[in-house]
Amino acid sequence: MLNKDEIIGKAKQVKGSIKESLGWVTDDHKAECEGKAERAEGKSQENEAQVRREIGETEEEGESASDRRSASEFSPNNQANQKPGRNITEVKDITKNPVCCTIDTNLQMEVKDIMTKNPVCCMSDTKLQDVARLMVEHDCGETPVVESKQSMKLVGVITDRDITCRTVAKGKNPLEMTAGDCMSSPCITVTPEMSMEECCQVMEENKVRRVPVVDEGGVCCGIVAQADIALYTSKQETARLVKGISLPNAASRVAAA
Repeated sequence: MLNKDEIIGKAKQVKGSIKESLGWVTDDHKAECEGKAERAEGKSQENEAQVRREIGETEEEGESASDRRSASEFSPNNQANQKPGRNITEVKDITKNPVCCTIDTNLQMEVKDIMTKNPVCCMSDTKLQDVARLMVEHDCGETPVVESKQSMKLVGVITDRDITCRTVAKGKNPLEMTAGDCMSSPCITVTPEMSMEECCQVMEENKVRRVPVVDEGGVCCGIVAQADIALYTSKQETARLVKGISLPNAASRVAAA
């Protein structure tokens, strides 16, 4: 039978063996984990290099395809470019370092596709109060003035600003005035066949937010507002139009009247 000292000695030996075994297991496990980490890192670097190679090949193929692409794809007659709403085509400049630009193909749409047809009109002898009432009822800031309801030939336009600047600001009584007393005539117009781009240029050059549309006979058939342009063009084009119209000029249309 073992005495107390022998039992303690045996216990220490067993404890030492267990620690040694655990140490070996821990070291082996650590080495294994380090090996796996190294292999995983190497695989990741390989994958990254492969992806870079594939991206390079794709870009080269894309540039070759762009070289072969016909310019007709970006023609305004292309059916893909005639869908309503905002339609932006991205084009790559074929250079060593391709640079992206955007072409707003909807600018090639015609005015007749975006205008408000058969707008509310008044005549030159319409009372100013009635003109103002029409603007409120139809939620518009400009009313075309026509020769008669039968001919519908445009003779001018009147805006809410015209009423303010040409009557109230001058101390006149608007209840005693007619549309002919403060309308703008002759007025800036566009035709139904004009492109939206041409329409925007007319609006920018003349600093107007709305422009009547007349046919070859001078008959008012529609009106285009800044809001109509915004519905069909990109945000960039809308911002450019607003900026162009808002820039001050030497004398406003109303002040010159």
